[in-house]
Amino acid sequence: MRDKIIKEVRLDLVGPSLSDDDQVKGRLLIGEEGPFQQFISGILEPQRVSAGNYEDDITDDNSTINVSGNNNIEGVSDEGLSFTNTSKSSFGFSFLSLRNDIDYIIDISFATYQRIRWCITCRHELKKEHIINIDNSQKCKNCENKVHKGSVAYSRIQHHHQFKLKDDIPLHFNEEKIFKLKDHDLEVILINRTVRNQYFDYKNQVLLSLSILNKKENNTPKIPRYNDCYYQVELSIKNKSKSSFQEYPEPIIHDSWDNNLNNLLYRDIKTYATGHSCAVDWDKNNNGSVTYIKSNFIPEHEIKPLLHFNIDNNDLEMYKLSTNGWENEISFKLINEIPSAYSQWINNKSKETFSNKYNKNQAKVNLDNCKICVSRIEEGINILKSDSNALIAFQFMNHAMLDQQLRYSLPLKKWSLSESITNDTIEDNILPVLNDITTWPDYNKDNQKSRFGKWRLFQLAFILMNVKSMTNPESNDREIVDLIWFPTGGGKTEAYLGLSAFTIFYNELAFNRPAATEIIMRYTLRLLTAQQFERACALVMSCEKLRKDNLELLGEDEISIGVYVGESLTPNKNDKAISLIENLNNTGYSQHYKFLLLKCPNCGKELGPVYSNRRVQDRAKGIYINNEGISKFKCYGNCEYSNSDFPVYVVDEDLYNKPPTMVIATVDKFAQLPHQTKIRKLFGIDVPDIGNHNPPSLIIQDELHLISGPLGSMVGHYEGVIQELMRNEQKVKIIASTATIAMAKEQIRNLYAKKDEHIKIFPPPGISHDDSFFSKLENKAVGRKYIGVYANSSPSFSTTQIRLYSILLQASKMFDEDNKDLQDSYHTLLCYYSSLKELGHAKTMIEDDVKSLRLRKLYSKLDLDADHRRYVNNIEELTSRKQDYEIPKIMSNLGKKGYIDACLATNMISVGLDIQRLSLMCCVCQPKSTAEYIQATSRVGRSADKPGIVFTLYNTSRARDMSHYENFKSYHSKIYTHVEPMSLTPFSVRVRDRAIEAILIGFLRNHIDQEYRNDEHAVQVRSNEQIIRKFELFLEERIKFIDKKELESAKKELKRVLDKWRRLNRIRFHSWQDNTNRPPLFINYGREPNPRWVKTPFFVPSSMRNVDKETPLFITGLEEDG
Repeated sequence: MRDKIIKEVRLDLVGPSLSDDDQVKGRLLIGEEGPFQQFISGILEPQRVSAGNYEDDITDDNSTINVSGNNNIEGVSDEGLSFTNTSKSSFGFSFLSLRNDIDYIIDISFATYQRIRWCITCRHELKKEHIINIDNSQKCKNCENKVHKGSVAYSRIQHHHQFKLKDDIPLHFNEEKIFKLKDHDLEVILINRTVRNQYFDYKNQVLLSLSILNKKENNTPKIPRYNDCYYQVELSIKNKSKSSFQEYPEPIIHDSWDNNLNNLLYRDIKTYATGHSCAVDWDKNNNGSVTYIKSNFIPEHEIKPLLHFNIDNNDLEMYKLSTNGWENEISFKLINEIPSAYSQWINNKSKETFSNKYNKNQAKVNLDNCKICVSRIEEGINILKSDSNALIAFQFMNHAMLDQQLRYSLPLKKWSLSESITNDTIEDNILPVLNDITTWPDYNKDNQKSRFGKWRLFQLAFILMNVKSMTNPESNDREIVDLIWFPTGGGKTEAYLGLSAFTIFYNELAFNRPAATEIIMRYTLRLLTAQQFERACALVMSCEKLRKDNLELLGEDEISIGVYVGESLTPNKNDKAISLIENLNNTGYSQHYKFLLLKCPNCGKELGPVYSNRRVQDRAKGIYINNEGISKFKCYGNCEYSNSDFPVYVVDEDLYNKPPTMVIATVDKFAQLPHQTKIRKLFGIDVPDIGNHNPPSLIIQDELHLISGPLGSMVGHYEGVIQELMRNEQKVKIIASTATIAMAKEQIRNLYAKKDEHIKIFPPPGISHDDSFFSKLENKAVGRKYIGVYANSSPSFSTTQIRLYSILLQASKMFDEDNKDLQDSYHTLLCYYSSLKELGHAKTMIEDDVKSLRLRKLYSKLDLDADHRRYVNNIEELTSRKQDYEIPKIMSNLGKKGYIDACLATNMISVGLDIQRLSLMCCVCQPKSTAEYIQATSRVGRSADKPGIVFTLYNTSRARDMSHYENFKSYHSKIYTHVEPMSLTPFSVRVRDRAIEAILIGFLRNHIDQEYRNDEHAVQVRSNEQIIRKFELFLEERIKFIDKKELESAKKELKRVLDKWRRLNRIRFHSWQDNTNRPPLFINYGREPNPRWVKTPFFVPSSMRNVDKETPLFITGLEEDG
């Protein structure tokens, strides 16, 4: 079905091609709209004699255009993109050829259209012999209906020409060879572009450009006549010689580890041409030689999936590695096969030879890192054999991971409301039994299998590799930052969740640790945090069930989870939580629900606000206030948590009073360090009923690539203080994960102040991009397909969007598929915009132009009956303009079959959106970074049986978009090499300007004796020279390691801040309200100080993102009409 949709898009935007069947090629264009209005790409227009600016140039469809070529006035245009380089009268491509042994065939195909008369009733051409005169009017001879004046159509005429080129190519710079097409005003031009250079052998190779030009001219400011244009133009050159086409010259740079790595891994992926006003394609034969190069206006490229490698007859089943399924000899044999097979793979790869010295050296570095990885895995296995607590923790971890995997996958069961709350009903899910696969959610009766309950090889290897660091708090392995680097949807979350579960169980077994925070997971986006919280809840609740069943081993202290995010997502205080729950119960309004969970992580029952279609009051389910005034979750029916509270906490006060075992947080929240000293309790300081305790064992930073730019620099600025608060004899292990990152070592170094030898990437890369042992590129598998759309004959960019959205929405309804799940996966169109500004009026455009106009035209054009017509009813938006309480509902609706027709989204979805049914996306304009492009487009096609399609819609007025389009195949074939390095400068001038006061105050307040930590002791804190000196040494050491050149200026700035603090002589640190009599030491960044205050306080941010002051804007001088 995917290919059918792509074909319909091509037919609608470009038209038929030479390779289409006769029925498609013979399809008439019915109605007054000619081919120039019906097609918006692949057209050779006549040359414009003058490119001046004309006003109010009207097309046949009454839309205004600017004929100068920069016609997309809605988008942000590039001044450097002139009329000449967006030419619509020519296109072509450049390629590299041998100078000798040339035998080429140049192939040109195109279509012209002829206007004919047409009978609307009996649908055929009206020639003279088909028209009769009856009662002084012309009528059709077949149906005798009147022939209307507008009864016209356009018939297509296919043209095909070839030219042979044998040993007579132009050999000197700017020399050209021209081929003229008989009976057409078209020229094919082959020109030599070779100059002396270092990128190819210019003595034996020649750089050629092949182009086609429409010689007709348009002397008017109006759009060209349809018969002056050529349509569906294709230009290709075929190679009859074996090796005439050569690799297109590209600079190879050996200036960094990343460049050397990419040069090695992608050495077999070559570029053979670059387009000019078109995309370009090529193909190789079985011998690896390129056989042809051709133009393409709707280019395609399929990025094949990396399939997880499985060791023969070893499925790595979680149950066989869990407590109940463990058999010592068999189970150890299963996991011992991992390092054994890995070592064999390394030995085989070591035998490969390289002619390039850079590749040879990089290959050795890569394989040495693989050997280190093997050694760490073997160490982990040996610890399991020698440490009984480690083995039990490993078995418990497998049990909990299997249980959470099954529970998290249970379908949502919804409430049925009645007049009386006591009569509300809800169905129970069949709860999975771990040793009975027939009870599992996706059990297949035919093959008696399930997709659940198996480790991916790299996940288990990662856990084993870190067993040593998690069992020995003083191990040097804890100094290592392990970065999980795997494509989106590869299973990174399972890997670090498994390690988290192992850590929780081992600390309980080996150290009998009291209730305190063991793991902190940090995310950057609220959408990502909310979704990962649900998943982590399922794991923690499975761990807690295991604890209750094994009290003698795991103790009495609850295994719990808490979420630590902004007030817009969850309440910060219990009185606020109580008010929200009371309002929710009284009104049922979802605006009052800020407790994240909408589904029981253990059994799948609906939680939170429940809506009724009848006239019954909506109400809340599963959340209540206990006798201690704390908000709690509880389930119903057969759920294990129907008689006990969830070990889940969502209110900040609850986290401070009883720090949970695992904390899910946004990085932003830690900007509260100078404001809220109770945060220290999450780091093991002043823990209630315990006092000072060991810090968390494990810190996890997901989506590391998002910790970059201004946000990353701010995070790095605060990170040093956080690490100092956790400094202890027990080291803290840091794990990070990402799918897209460049210069990872530099980023981790600047963020965590780690040496290069303490930064490890997992899985370590091998010697090619398609094989890392843990995963292999499978060319026969179905991957995500990218389609480029560059409509330079469209009247406007809005028109292009309307045309593309319309045909995509309609195409998913046109075909009768037996697999209804597959058809449904293309029902919802996900439209991605890089910014809210670009998203703009898109929803109105779909409502007014797509829904009301263009789709109706398609009904007629495609002759669709009622059952195959697409009707658009539900258009959603997933952007920062949505309130927090709305997002979970939208996410839930996206998962429903046929519910949402189109969803407009920004980079909010680029990470964290994991909905398996989505397979269709339109990416509007090339995103600003390749990392964003990969992350955003990976939201579709996440299920192997529902292959994804991404249509990248390029803005023809942007030079960058045009460049990506012209190099479409080259760019997508090695897309990960184009990921841009991210900047992270935590001690730059601008970051210090904003936040050096914040980290100073946060450090001092959290290091001073407990009695001086409240808001009334700013003077005492400033007077403690010992702690101030400690901060000075900390700051000096960190800046010297990360950015030495900023050290002296930072020292001066710190002295200035300390001097100002002394002069202010304020008693209070901070206040959320103005108080003229008692001004504070600092106020929130962006807030205006009270004008009555004699001295201006410090401005300290409460968020790590941009916080700007609001500025009122008044418009003056306008007079009323009349």
